[in-house]
Amino acid sequence: MAQTTVNTASDTFKVGWDRQQAMNTEIYAAVGLNTAKVTYPGSADATELNILEGATLSTAELNYVKDVTSAIQTQLNAKAADGVNADITSMTGLDNDGIPLAKVATAAGSGANSDITSMTGLSDDGIPAVKVVSCLLRSLAVADLTDSSTPSVLTTAETTNTVISNYNSAGSADHVFTMPAAHAAGNIMFVIGDEFQIDIDPNSGDLFYLNGTIMTADKNIQNTADTLGESITGVCVSINGTLRWMFYSSFSNFVAEA
Repeated sequence: MAQTTVNTASDTFKVGWDRQQAMNTEIYAAVGLNTAKVTYPGSADATELNILEGATLSTAELNYVKDVTSAIQTQLNAKAADGVNADITSMTGLDNDGIPLAKVATAAGSGANSDITSMTGLSDDGIPAVKVVSCLLRSLAVADLTDSSTPSVLTTAETTNTVISNYNSAGSADHVFTMPAAHAAGNIMFVIGDEFQIDIDPNSGDLFYLNGTIMTADKNIQNTADTLGESITGVCVSINGTLRWMFYSSFSNFVAEA
């Protein structure tokens, strides 16, 4: 701006006004170009600050994007949508069939498991194999029924849903069967054959019930005749909190040892 010499008060005012107008013009031009700087301890220009124009988010909400290293929407799109997990083939902590068996406590609702074709650890009927106890009677073969002096000592497994199915049909024999201690799954049937009699002995120190009557400890049940087809059934029941073998037969040839 050229130097101007003034002599009167009016001339001095005019020079000051001209200077003010020139400064205003420079400021408006800078603002119009978005190059004006706001006085604050930072370096963002007007364009950068205008990004936040109209924003209503809080400081906490703004901090949610802290440490984000890539586009959030892209990450979300990469996640499987609800119900589209058919392509997931493995997961940490699952068994070979993809099902955590230890977490399966109850069966799925009716019809909900129709698409499940296999599961590790289950029987053919879909029941955990270790929990299956057959309700079907099975036959138990005894090696030598002609031996009347050596007892057949039966085990817990051999007295679970079992029928003694073979017997001696030639010559007289009085075979002894020693029962195991009473157990919750105990269920056995003895069938008499032609010329074949049995004695049923309790486990040492145990006692039987015969047709509802308690017997003396260590006393056995005797079959006094070899009538073909007669039978006696034994089951384990809780008597006053103690498991006992209880035998029942409608045939009078089965009696308590005298």
